[in-house]
Amino acid sequence: RERERERERERVLSKVKAAYKKKALEKHPDRMPPNMKKCAEAEFQQVSTIYQYLLCLQELLALIASIEEEMDLVIFTFFFFFFFSKLFYLTII
Repeated sequence: RERERERERERVLSKVKAAYKKKALEKHPDRMPPNMKKCAEAEFQQVSTIYQYLLCLQELLALIASIEEEMDLVIFTFFFFFFFSKLFYLTII
């Protein structure tokens, strides 16, 4: 059962990476005409930030899945704040 979960996580992660690469190439400032570079930079940054959010979320879900079903509230609280602190850090960069 653990192998199935791991395969599913890997499958989802590979789809997220593929979607990110496609969108990043589409929005990359170096591929835009000079008059659109500023807008493209902002959009590219948004795409990159969303990708980082998704990676953090995937990491959190993997951590939660690795903990036994009857998770200790203290452990859950730690992981919850760890995850959101990473999101906050990404938001202020």
